[in-house]
Amino acid sequence: ASTPPTFIEPYSITVEPSDNPDLAFSGKVVVLASESTVSAGEVFALAMKNLPQVTLMGHNTQGAFSDMLDRQLDNGWIVTLSNELYRDPEGVAHEVVGLPPHIPIEAELLPLGERQNGEDSWIVAALEELEVPLPTMSPTDGATGTPTPAPTDDVSTDAPTTAPTSAASDIVHSFSMKHFVGVIGCGTVLMIHALP
Repeated sequence: ASTPPTFIEPYSITVEPSDNPDLAFSGKVVVLASESTVSAGEVFALAMKNLPQVTLMGHNTQGAFSDMLDRQLDNGWIVTLSNELYRDPEGVAHEVVGLPPHIPIEAELLPLGERQNGEDSWIVAALEELEVPLPTMSPTDGATGTPTPAPTDDVSTDAPTTAPTSAASDIVHSFSMKHFVGVIGCGTVLMIHALP
């Protein structure tokens, strides 16, 4: 009888921050993730969650971490199999159940009502966690659902002339440079930090 295949022994991969202060960021970071966060996005969230300055917010991720091992059959078909097992530093695997956040957000991710009103409660929750002041917004434009920045000193005069494509963009583009928020997409993961 053949021996069943097993996983290789665990090993560590260590990444050190850059010594260059222009490249290393040590401030607070919020990562937003949801059930739409899958595969590479989950691996990113898993790595970020264990950093001391990072807070993971949102919903459990999808629970499908593994990359795909592909093989071609004799008839030309391609077969793919999940062949990796990711664990957190405590040795817990989050396959199927997903990676839980530090801070759950009860609200649905971008429900229709929020999109129509140019709102994004998840981005607002992240900014509140970072203690970044929210922009002052005037009532939404009923035709587009895009909020218009109110005329205050805290709103950038470099706002885009065309309507942003999402409520998240609306909020981000409404900030002045002193409250600028960086948003980085990674497989439906948003990473937000307040720049100094």
